[in-house]
Amino acid sequence: MKNLFSSFGIFILALAFMACSSPKNVQVSSPNGKYKYELLLEDSLLYYQAFYEGTEIVEKSLLGFELSNATLIDQNLEITGIEETEVN
Repeated sequence: MKNLFSSFGIFILALAFMACSSPKNVQVSSPNGKYKYELLLEDSLLYYQAFYEGTEIVEKSLLGFELSNATLIDQNLEITGIEETEVN
């Protein structure tokens, strides 16, 4: 379960900082299709949620970043692009 959340965190960060087009929502599934992650953009706020075999395991939650100086970045965020890669 720890690996799942670690991979999920890396996935969210990668999606939030990539540059290309400007999609509103992003969906990624595991190779076997059991896990699905969604990144949603609504009113300049980013949300994420996760599913396992079609069942929601992480409810729609606000995504933000708290910097070391206690600055919270959670508004006016945007998905600037998507980059696909494969790892075997």
